[in-house]
Amino acid sequence: MANYYYFVPSLPSIKSDSSSFMTVDDFLALCRTKISKRDYKMLEKTVNGSDVVHGNDFVTAYTKFRNDVNTELAWQRSQKLGIKSDEYVHKANVPLEVSSAVSRAVNDSDPLEGEKILLSLYFRFLDRNVGFGHQWDLTFLISYALKLQLLAKRSSYSAQKGRAEFDSLFSALRNEIFR
Repeated sequence: MANYYYFVPSLPSIKSDSSSFMTVDDFLALCRTKISKRDYKMLEKTVNGSDVVHGNDFVTAYTKFRNDVNTELAWQRSQKLGIKSDEYVHKANVPLEVSSAVSRAVNDSDPLEGEKILLSLYFRFLDRNVGFGHQWDLTFLISYALKLQLLAKRSSYSAQKGRAEFDSLFSALRNEIFR
């Protein structure tokens, strides 16, 4: 696996509360000229959500983590809604950190805060799992790209947009009921 001792330190630092960051597309364009074609293909597949990325333990662990979060979300939401179905099966092997964060997110009275809880959970996973031996390689770049995706998602949330969408949906529902 190639190391990018000059490229990685040139990247701006990002944190879960960063308000200024490059887009994922800009990052990929930058990487295209700085990393090997093989590494770029793996980075691009990972960023695009492909589950067929092989050969990188970090991507495998992230895919499992993402699946754990999604499974736990489906189960806890079904429980909260009182839906009893074999479709929503609780997996007992979901890590406690995931189960706890999902519970806080699902039960938060503010959906925006619930989403922020989940984004923080993902950010902590990425920070914690890059590992000491990967500060300069593809694993770091993959983690960086995934963090940029999380920041882009977080920046797309706004109370005003959410309220406008709710009002629009509620108005359409009202019109449908009272025709």
